[in-house]
Amino acid sequence: MSQFADQVLLQPTPDPREERLLEQLTPAAAEVIRKVIADSQPDGSWTWAARQAFPAAVAAVLYPAFNHYDARRRAFLAESLTPAQRALAEICAARPWLAMLTPWPRWSVRRWLGLDPPGALERVVTHDVEGKTETGPRWRAFDAVRGDLDATRRLLEALPMTERLEVYGELYAGAYDLGGFRVAEEHLPEFPGLEQLRDEGHEWAPAYADAWLARHKTDPTNQSNPIHYYKIRRPLFLSFVRARLRIERRWEVFLPAHEANLVPECLDALADDRRGPALGASLPYAWTLEDVVERILSLLDRYPVPGLIDVIFQRHRENYPSPKKVSKATLGKLEVHAMRSPLLAGAIAANLSHKPVKLKATPLRRPAEAALTPVQRQQVAEVERETFDLLDFLELSDGGGTTVYDAVIHAGCDGWIFRHGTADKVAMFAQHSADGDDAELCHALDKALTPALKKLGKKPKA
Repeated sequence: MSQFADQVLLQPTPDPREERLLEQLTPAAAEVIRKVIADSQPDGSWTWAARQAFPAAVAAVLYPAFNHYDARRRAFLAESLTPAQRALAEICAARPWLAMLTPWPRWSVRRWLGLDPPGALERVVTHDVEGKTETGPRWRAFDAVRGDLDATRRLLEALPMTERLEVYGELYAGAYDLGGFRVAEEHLPEFPGLEQLRDEGHEWAPAYADAWLARHKTDPTNQSNPIHYYKIRRPLFLSFVRARLRIERRWEVFLPAHEANLVPECLDALADDRRGPALGASLPYAWTLEDVVERILSLLDRYPVPGLIDVIFQRHRENYPSPKKVSKATLGKLEVHAMRSPLLAGAIAANLSHKPVKLKATPLRRPAEAALTPVQRQQVAEVERETFDLLDFLELSDGGGTTVYDAVIHAGCDGWIFRHGTADKVAMFAQHSADGDDAELCHALDKALTPALKKLGKKPKA
């Protein structure tokens, strides 16, 4: 795995030098930071009191301020920090949630400080920065043109393809807040020179894709879900294709399905049985059902595989659980293809006979906190510790009466649904509604949980 992947996936732990670093702060700052650390929750998060106290420590060491709302904000060399400022930065870089000193992701802060090995942006090179030649970290040149898409593109085009991929990937992942998903996709240009890409990404692509997926898996609510972001998909997936790498199923979500001119090249690199699932996993969430139907129909002549039919019905079920609501216009277009292929005809028939998922929610008596099982403790830890008496526990069974999911809901409106008997999350419950990757399952969860939680809400409190 690359340095980027290692550092992005790093789960920070307190620096063993923390006490020595605290001694380098001013007494006032050290006192505040000790209180903040003592007040942190077991998962590393802060209480509101700790969040209010933290700025006082920053002010006490005169740490340079960042304006999080200024797209032209400039970074500065870590060498310009005073010993006290650097000590504070190193303490924060080693602890989850202490990320208020800079708007950058923590892995980027650690590289900037030299705590982790440098990446492509920290590589020392001789380059022009604002009309002057200097020898220093590469990020300085990109920082000097922050927000200027044309200038950023020219800097990228000047790099050899292997380094261009590495730099673009780091920028997209939020390094120095120079672009990518942490700011907005429009703050970074499209990857330049894609037509010249060959096998230069054979090492970079697998490590980068796995780092992004692992980050999303460890925090499904964060902004790293690859389905939402498009510019990185082009160089990433085409690196797999043009390097002739075996494309693992987990990487299929990066297929640039939003770009019709690239889809055939990408699908050609996949086996027949993976073309449908890959396209379904990578189609933009924002597309309407009509958009999806149009894209699939344009591909059926070249790829007459049942999996593509499944994608149409899968997207339909995300909005309409019953297959009976498929429009006559869509069915008419599908029948034209069905007449040419028995495989497609069978896939259409199977999807039309699909029965929606049905679940039944059964409220459970809230156990005493001391009597929670180890799994229940894990589940509760994901939901809410502070107000245990506001938690509702429910089981969800399938049509055959088998319990398949557990739900722990706080105050009737927010929580998680877990695979039964585990702490594995299958969907979030937010603002009285289920939310997750499986839209059909979320429909079923809402239909079962909403009435059950309403009845619980009417019961007198113990």
